[in-house]
Amino acid sequence: MEKNVKIAEDFMNILFVKTSIGSWIESTVDLGVASISANLKKNGYKVNYFLVDNWESLKQLFFRIDNFNPEVVCFSSYESTCKSINKLISIIKKKYPKKIIICGGVHIILSPENYIKNKNIDAVCLGEGEYVLVDFLNKLSRNDDYKQTIGFWVRDGDLIIKNKRAKTIENIDKLPDPDREIFYNEGLLYNPAVGEGIKKTIEFIFSRGCIYNCSYCSNHALKAVYGKNYVRFRSPKKAIKEITTVLNKYEADYLVFHDDSFTVNKKWMNEFLDIYKKNINIPFRCNARADLCNENVFKSLKEANCDCVQFGLESGDSDMRENLLDRHMSDMAIINAFNLAKKNGLRTGAFVMIGLPKETPEKFKKTIELVARINADKYYLYVFRPYQSTKLYNYCKKNKMIQPQNGNFIEWHDSILKIPGFQKKDIKYYYSNFNQLVVVCQKYLNSQNYKFIRKLIFDLYCIPPSNSLLFHFLRILFFIFGK
Repeated sequence: MEKNVKIAEDFMNILFVKTSIGSWIESTVDLGVASISANLKKNGYKVNYFLVDNWESLKQLFFRIDNFNPEVVCFSSYESTCKSINKLISIIKKKYPKKIIICGGVHIILSPENYIKNKNIDAVCLGEGEYVLVDFLNKLSRNDDYKQTIGFWVRDGDLIIKNKRAKTIENIDKLPDPDREIFYNEGLLYNPAVGEGIKKTIEFIFSRGCIYNCSYCSNHALKAVYGKNYVRFRSPKKAIKEITTVLNKYEADYLVFHDDSFTVNKKWMNEFLDIYKKNINIPFRCNARADLCNENVFKSLKEANCDCVQFGLESGDSDMRENLLDRHMSDMAIINAFNLAKKNGLRTGAFVMIGLPKETPEKFKKTIELVARINADKYYLYVFRPYQSTKLYNYCKKNKMIQPQNGNFIEWHDSILKIPGFQKKDIKYYYSNFNQLVVVCQKYLNSQNYKFIRKLIFDLYCIPPSNSLLFHFLRILFFIFGK
C-alpha cells in the first residue's frame, strides 16, 4: 500500500475545501491536508485549496472551481463543521453535479455513517488518506472500478459499498514533507495568532497519535480503530530535514510544534533538540505533559531556544481529572511543572476547559484557583464539547445531556450540554469573565494583608448568575470597586 505507481496519461485536478463556519478553527495550515496533497503531487496530480470562512465567499469558491476545474473536490471535516460542510456540499453538487465529492477527517474516521448518508457525498475516507486517496484517484482516472477501493465507503446509487479500512501507515518517514505551497498561495502559511503575534510563524507536527487515553480526546477512540501502531514519530533527522527544507523556501522567525506531547519520547526529544540547536535555533513553542517534565527537560528545551511550553491543565478539580477525564496527575505535579519551566526561563501556557459533565460552579472555582496558582503567561479556556466515539461522549449520550445546536453555535465557545448543577448562563458568565476572575484570585492568594477580605471578594465574584440574589449584590460590588 505504501507504493503508488501512476499509469494514467491524464492527471486530474484535485481541490481541497475546508470551512471554519461554526468552528473554533483558525485560518491557517491544515497539516493533514498538506501531507495528503504532497503525496498527490508526488504522484502527478495537481492540487488546490480553498477555505470557506463565511457564506459570502461562495462566489470566490465557484470562481475557483470554474477556473481550476477539479474533477474531484475533497472536504476536510471537523465534527463542529459537519452541518456547514453538508450544506456546502449540497450547494456544490447542485451547481456541479458531475464533480466527485469525497470527505475525510477524524470525525469521519470515527463515524463515517454520519456523512455518507448525505446523498451528495460520493465517498468517505476511513483513515489516513495519503496512499488510499492516490489508489482511489488512479482507478478513477483509468476508468477502473474506483468504488472497490480499500479505505473508502463509496456511494453506488442508493447503495453504500463498505470497503475495509486500510492498514496504518507504519513508517511516516516515507511520506513526503507536507505541501505548504497550497496554503502559501492562499495567504494562509503564517498565523500570527499561533505565534504570539509574531508575523512569520510556521507550524509543524512530527508524530501521529498519543500514548494516553484522556476520556475527552479522540485519540483513544482512534487508537481502537488504528490498533497497536497508532502512535508513530518521524525520525529526528527527518524532522530536522523537513524544517530545513521549509526554511530554505519560506522565511520564519518562530516555529510551533503541534505534537500532542513533544516530551513523551525522551530519546526522540533529546536527539531532535541536539540537532535543532546546532542547525536551526529559531525560537519555538511545544506541548508537554506536566507529569513527564523535570528540570532536565526544561533545561534541554531552553538550550535549544524553546520560547514557550504549553500544558493541558483541563480542570482544577483533582477528582474530575482523575475519575472523569482520565488525566492522572496531581495539583502539585502541575504546579511544579509550571514553576520549573519558569525557573528555566520558559514562558508557559495552559489549556483549560469549562462545562464538563459533573462540573458545578464550585468545581470550576477550583479551576480558577489552580490557574491563578500556576500563573501561566497564557491560558486558553474552551467550553467542552463531547466528540463522537469518545468515552466522555458516550457518557453524555447515555445520560441524555447532549442538546441540538442552534444556528449561532460556535464550537468551544458555547455548550451543547445540559449539565445538572451547572446552567448554561453560569458557564457563559465564567467563560466571559475568566481572565478577571483569575486576576482577583491571584490578588487573594498573593496578599499579605487583608487576605480574608480579598478572599471574600473572590468568593463573591465567583457567585454564578443562577444565584440571582447574591449575583445582583455582586453587580453592586463591581460598580463600587471596579475591576
